[in-house]
Amino acid sequence: MQKNVAFSCFVDAKPKFEKEAVRWLWSLVHKLKVDPQDIYITCDSGISDEFRAKLDATSGLNIFFEDCFTEESRPANKWLQLKALCAAKESYTHVVVSDCDKVFLEFSHEWCDDSIRACKFIPRPTFAIFEDIFDVYFQTSPRFIMDRPDQQDEFKDGRSYVNNHNGGLIIIPTHRIDTITARWKHYIDQLMIRPELLRKNFRNLDQVAFAMVMHEIGSDINFLPPTFDFGPNISVASPHVLASGSGQLVLHVHGYDDEDGRIQCGPQVPVEFAEMVDAVNDEYVEWNSSYA
Repeated sequence: MQKNVAFSCFVDAKPKFEKEAVRWLWSLVHKLKVDPQDIYITCDSGISDEFRAKLDATSGLNIFFEDCFTEESRPANKWLQLKALCAAKESYTHVVVSDCDKVFLEFSHEWCDDSIRACKFIPRPTFAIFEDIFDVYFQTSPRFIMDRPDQQDEFKDGRSYVNNHNGGLIIIPTHRIDTITARWKHYIDQLMIRPELLRKNFRNLDQVAFAMVMHEIGSDINFLPPTFDFGPNISVASPHVLASGSGQLVLHVHGYDDEDGRIQCGPQVPVEFAEMVDAVNDEYVEWNSSYA
């Protein structure tokens, strides 16, 4: 089956996120050769004129405006992207909903199948929080897998809910998007009126609400390889992953960059990885300087 894939992100009206979104867009258009007509950017209404001009310079790009519905959990922005994608779903088999600080270097459509896909996440929120949530909304106990404990958890509980995931990149088949969109917002709303359930993890609102949808529809996330969420401070990188054509390399910058958008690697990264990032930085900065 031919796969038609749309890519999406949300951009807060702050210089940091606008800078990241420009690099995100560059990586899709210039590294993956994605047609701008298949790229959807949803922006906060307060974006700068300079950023809007950069978006307008990419002919065919789909631009929408939606404001975040919670100041307490600004990262709850994935659902906002789906409003535009639902309207365009007939044109696509899959949508890739992502953070704007992603840099796509390799992405094979073979990772788009009939399942819902995302990367694994450390056990955050803790399993105890998922137990409380499931007791309130599902009157059952969540299933878990064992994982390395979250170092921020004082109890170092290694249990992780089976659908706990990294919300930075989610692949959704479009035949499931309407149901997911409706139920995702339902559980976002439910958690917003019961913030005591998430406690200090309220910033994970989007992620947890999506995990609740997965339970409701009786489906498990089909986890992607960690190479879809490589940070700039990795200590191990398999040579075959860094080879061109691997089809599975997406960087998650997490603020490790400078004012020009150059990604800053940590001191422990493999030499091959640092050299690759340096080359990416040179390409990006040269392209972006044309706007100066």
